[in-house]
Amino acid sequence: MNLLRSAALRVPAIRRLRDARDTLLAERDTLLTRAAATAQEDCEAAEARGTSALKGLIVTEYSYRPHRRPIEGAAGGSRLTARLRAEKERYAVTLRGIVRHVDSLLRIPRTQENSARPFWANDWFSLYGLIAERAPRRYIEVGSGYLLVSRDRR
Repeated sequence: MNLLRSAALRVPAIRRLRDARDTLLAERDTLLTRAAATAQEDCEAAEARGTSALKGLIVTEYSYRPHRRPIEGAAGGSRLTARLRAEKERYAVTLRGIVRHVDSLLRIPRTQENSARPFWANDWFSLYGLIAERAPRRYIEVGSGYLLVSRDRR
């Protein structure tokens, strides 16, 4: 009997975690099956049109199990962590400033209720707190939603 199963039989919290994991794995398998079927349909439709359908999800014949690696071992990782440590207080000040806007952030709905208003489940909406905190006179949007915020205040 493996260690997880043994612990799950004795500890209810571990049993619930194992059950949740099993549920998520089953959901993942269902989603992969649906995605593969959709990709197959897309390929067949593209082939019928004489075009290419390669975009988005690529389903492989082998399992892919990503794992965490220490950032220090990655290319540039030690330089990045050194920079983050050196700028720690500056980042903390910015984050504390963003936290002051929590009430405003909580008023934003999770899903779209009005096409003229922001909502959280929107891929293009991510930097409200930073802009609210810095209150720049102007910001410049570059490309698809990346913002350059001026250091000048209003």
